[in-house]
Amino acid sequence: MGWRPGNRPQAGCPLRRAAVLLAALVLLWQGGERLREGWRMAPLVASIHAVWWGRGQAPPPAEVLQTPPRRADGRAWSAYGQVALAAAERSPNPAERNRLIALAETATRRALALGPAQASAWARLSLIALNRGDRVGAVRALARSLALAPNGPHLAWPRVRLGLYLWDGLGAPAQAAVARDLARVWRQPPSAGLPYPRQAVARYAQSIGRLPLLVALLQDRDHRPGGKRI
Repeated sequence: MGWRPGNRPQAGCPLRRAAVLLAALVLLWQGGERLREGWRMAPLVASIHAVWWGRGQAPPPAEVLQTPPRRADGRAWSAYGQVALAAAERSPNPAERNRLIALAETATRRALALGPAQASAWARLSLIALNRGDRVGAVRALARSLALAPNGPHLAWPRVRLGLYLWDGLGAPAQAAVARDLARVWRQPPSAGLPYPRQAVARYAQSIGRLPLLVALLQDRDHRPGGKRI
């Protein structure tokens, strides 16, 4: 058969097919990586479901901590830091406790570098700073948490404890936010995490010498014009 213009071979076709094949291989590889990462992070995901949403049972902290996140995910790093700090609070070994606190601080700072608007991570960083004796850093981190989420119900009890302890170093806006968190805790019904809210607040305030401050805050709220009794 003689040559005709319509039969001329298209030199670009093999290149286009190669490009499409390469793109498909890249997508397949990325999908496999995500699947492997999902399996690897299963303990951390299970811990998040159990601690944050009360679903299922949390795996042992050691199992979670041996698989740190690999992706640039601020929420995953925040959850990892939370597990590390909780393990530190339960550890009877001072050296192990210090190691876990350092791990929690590293993870929390990485979480905030990736997502600086995480109020829970700032509250955790405040507690870590306080454990390290950095009162100024603790005040700064707590104030940041209060500014980012002034109405965070799940943060109220941890921030009340920090706020009462750091009260003298807080500015007026942060003190007002702590007082609002205190009102939330004082009014909240019993729960699994805090079976007796008012007793817990009173015991904690007494243990750190802040019972007069607690009484003053409650009375101030009670007698504020238009305020609700708490």
